[in-house]
Amino acid sequence: MDLLLPMQQNARQLNWLMERGYSQKGEGDIVFQPWIDGSFSSDLITFPNVLFAPDLESNLVSVLSMARNRGHEICINSKQMEFYIDNKLRMTARIDANCVAYLDGRVLTSEKANAASTVKLDRSLWHRRLGHYHHEGVDTLIRQNLVRGLKLDSNAKPNPICAPCIAGKQTRAPHTLPATHAIAPLDCVFIDLKGPINVESIPHRAKYWMAMVDNTSNLVTLSLLHSKDGVLKAFCEFHKLAENQTGQRLVHLRDDKGGEFSGKEFDQYCISAGITRERTIVATPEQNGQ
Repeated sequence: MDLLLPMQQNARQLNWLMERGYSQKGEGDIVFQPWIDGSFSSDLITFPNVLFAPDLESNLVSVLSMARNRGHEICINSKQMEFYIDNKLRMTARIDANCVAYLDGRVLTSEKANAASTVKLDRSLWHRRLGHYHHEGVDTLIRQNLVRGLKLDSNAKPNPICAPCIAGKQTRAPHTLPATHAIAPLDCVFIDLKGPINVESIPHRAKYWMAMVDNTSNLVTLSLLHSKDGVLKAFCEFHKLAENQTGQRLVHLRDDKGGEFSGKEFDQYCISAGITRERTIVATPEQNGQ
């Protein structure tokens, strides 16, 4: 039933030329991908109003309906049937020794049918498929027939502006002003949070870890957290421990504008402790002097 797009429930009895009757469970559309000249065609065919009868051993297609209602011209020889629309071959059916014809192709589920939706084979598409190869090079490949299967069904000119190409050629200006390093311990501490991670820590079963790095000594302190709610508590514990062990005061705290460091409680704690806040750009370790 998952082949019918969409499926409508309308049970009734089907009476065929045979003596036995078959029960219909529903009705819907089927998407068929023909097999032509050794490969699956990109032109999908939709069979509308298909009856779903699970007791039938084979799917049945009315050739007369294809001709009268779907506009197909059908050519039949001893080996196969060919279905044409506007002189274009749309699908074929092989004929076996018992004079029974079988359509060449496959029925697609809804997921595969959506993935097989087609676009025009123009120069812009081949430009993207070939890893954003330059347009003059694509024209050369087509003109000299250098790539097997590289075909065009549209002569539309490619868009000269390609956003991924522009983004791929962008460069980042170097940081001309190096970050200053602190002289005494705890003059400046970098803080960052990582997570959630896929593998929980043992035995704490923590999904986050917070790193606090002293700019002077490069000493790294890690705190394992179950959630982001524990950021403030972990920082308070680090703050007291670091000041007691070094005899220094924490002066500057530098973070990357993460939301876990921007709450009112966190800000209020830093104000009450006399800690100056510094903010950097995300994923820019140069601003930390690293």
